[in-house]
Amino acid sequence: NKRDFFSIFNKFSILQFCIAILVACVCFLSDICIFKLKYKKIKISEIENVNFTLLFFLLIFIPLLEEMVFRGALYFFLGHTLIGKIFYILLSSIFFGLNHIIYSKINIVTKIFWGVFLSILFLFFNNIILCIISHITSNFLIFFTGKIVRGRK
Repeated sequence: NKRDFFSIFNKFSILQFCIAILVACVCFLSDICIFKLKYKKIKISEIENVNFTLLFFLLIFIPLLEEMVFRGALYFFLGHTLIGKIFYILLSSIFFGLNHIIYSKINIVTKIFWGVFLSILFLFFNNIILCIISHITSNFLIFFTGKIVRGRK
């Protein structure tokens, strides 16, 4: 019995919100660790020439849209049985990772990792808003700690 798509926009508790923030921090730290393993060092550069329209799209609108597609819509079509949920986690994570290929090939790995965590967060609480909050928080952490510039091997 498929539920209404909008049922994934549920209220959430403070504990669920804190778990979403914790997932955001794990995602952020996974980016740092994978870049450190791949490039042996991480260099932080200063943020220059802030374009607020671009920032809005990169930090808020695109994560919202990605969560609606990769978590919400895919779950609505795939995730209603145990096999469907496993397939959903794999497909959602892989598509989410491939969606980030424009940044770098290593970024695919980190974003697949993010996708797994965000998909599990969604399945556990059945709430897309928590995934959106977590994704936006991760993007803000990455942006406001500085741009991660890959070192040369």
